[in-house]
Formats: sequence, C-alpha cells, structure tokens
Amino acid sequence: MSVKGFKHLKNRNEIERKTIKVAIKEEKKEGRKIKIVSPKKPYDIKSIGKKPEDIRFIEVKGHINPKEFNYIKLTEREYNFAKKNEEKYFIYLINFIKEKPIIIKIRNPIKKLKWKKEVIKRRKGVRFKTLYEKYNIQLPEIFKEEVQYVSTIDELLKSDMNDSFK
Repeated sequence: MSVKGFKHLKNRNEIERKTIKVAIKEEKKEGRKIKIVSPKKPYDIKSIGKKPEDIRFIEVKGHINPKEFNYIKLTEREYNFAKKNEEKYFIYLINFIKEKPIIIKIRNPIKKLKWKKEVIKRRKGVRFKTLYEKYNIQLPEIFKEEVQYVSTIDELLKSDMNDSFK
C-alpha cells in the first residue's frame, strides 16, 4: 500500500479502525486468537496465545503524522489498567507514514516509559455549537476535567534496550 493509500485517513475513527486491523494481522501472524473488546474496556484487543495464560491486552495507538509518532496518550483508566497488568499490557504504536505501516510493540509501557500526568478541561456540549451560532446564543462554559497520561518513546529509541519492544 502506498503512502497515498493512507492520506484518506483523516479522522480518529478511521485511523483507529485501520490501526486495529494492522495489529490484528500482526497478532494472527503469531498464531494468536484475537478478541476485539468493547470500547468501554481500557484496551482495544485481547490476544490469546497457545496457552490460555498467555494473554496480551493491547492498546493500539495510530498516527499518520511523522511528528506525532513517538507521542503516546493514555486515559486514566488505560494507565491504571496497564499498571495493574504490567507484562500482559502492550501498546502497539502504528505509524502510516511509509508504504508499509511501522509497528512498535511496547510491553509493560508504564515501567519502560516516563509518564506525565495532565489534567485537561474539555468543553461539554460542543456538538451543538452550530445551533448556538445559528440562533446567536452564547455557548455555555460547561467543562469536564479529565486526567490523561502522556509519554514519548524518545528514550527507548535512543537507547539499546532491545527488549523494550518485546
């Protein structure tokens, strides 16, 4: 697939669907059974190896912008689940900037990466913005605070930690 083939991936839902497909294909190559889970779960894919106890909880992160490739955000639920499940939790960082997707697998990312906690405010009710504008009504200032954890893979890429991606 050429780079042009990825240019159409404009919104987050499209990118997420494409990255999950790539991750599933990667897991199936290893002969693993795949279960796509509910969006309510703090991971995207449950992958089971030949032994039932060989479980991977995979959170898939995808980018089409090369400047964002090393940047990872986890919700508070994802972060806490990853912390609890350590060696069973993986982040698959998938970038669509080349002809073939680039995949970096990070096992136990809470231990291997440096994380920064951020509290962000999101405006609620933005989906009705056009109605407010149409009737010239001021948009209410209703915010919801969310916690997220942010990291980069810069240190892993600079180091010789070959096992970081296993």
